[in-house]
Amino acid sequence: MRLAGRLAYDGTLYCGFQRQRAELPSIQATVEQALTQVTGESITIIGAGRTDTGVHACGQVIAFDVTWKHTTEELLKAINIHLPNDIALQSLREVAESFHPRYAALSRTYLYRLYISPTRDPLRERYAWHRQLPLQLEAMQDAIQLLRGEHDFATFGQPPKKGETTVRVMNLTQIEAVDDELHVTLTANGFLKRMVRSIVGTLVEVGRGKMNVAEFAAAFRSANRKMAGTSAPPHGLTLTHVVYNDYQF
Repeated sequence: MRLAGRLAYDGTLYCGFQRQRAELPSIQATVEQALTQVTGESITIIGAGRTDTGVHACGQVIAFDVTWKHTTEELLKAINIHLPNDIALQSLREVAESFHPRYAALSRTYLYRLYISPTRDPLRERYAWHRQLPLQLEAMQDAIQLLRGEHDFATFGQPPKKGETTVRVMNLTQIEAVDDELHVTLTANGFLKRMVRSIVGTLVEVGRGKMNVAEFAAAFRSANRKMAGTSAPPHGLTLTHVVYNDYQF
């Protein structure tokens, strides 16, 4: 049967979600190893998003095929026993054999956290980007609204495969102040490689006054990767939610 569930992880120590060279730890390989230990089968998992090195998730969705004669609750518990402390499967349920967590996704939501402080906060260093000087929030909010709707996002990233379209539909673009943090939330039907980090890094240029809103708009419309600002570091980024027609995780 095919099972799917919501996966959470701290991506600090991993080369990203996708399995790469054997010597590089990945989220995918670590979960597959836990599944093999529990079931005795060689299992390949597929995910909704290929998060990069150092990127976190609380809403990643995975699916895999398995022969299992007990309840999904028992399998969920057994998998988590064999996973390290920085990875946990939050839910598990049976789905249709045709379900694919990437291709069936209607939208994905990412959250990027920045904190503004004269000094570093060791308790946030793994999960938020530290900026010492205040940023112009209103200008950043004006700029991010330009991304809403269907656009060519080539300025901010590359497609998963060469030759694929760089057009995406952005449903939600939001920056809000939460105490001394800025939270950037983006929801789209899909994202290009490093797209969120590139958007956030360019928005920070606007917030610093190094780029105005008109210049941000021109860079966006150019569909030229060289026009984007420096990408934000990966540790501030979390995949928070993936939406499907038929399932909730």
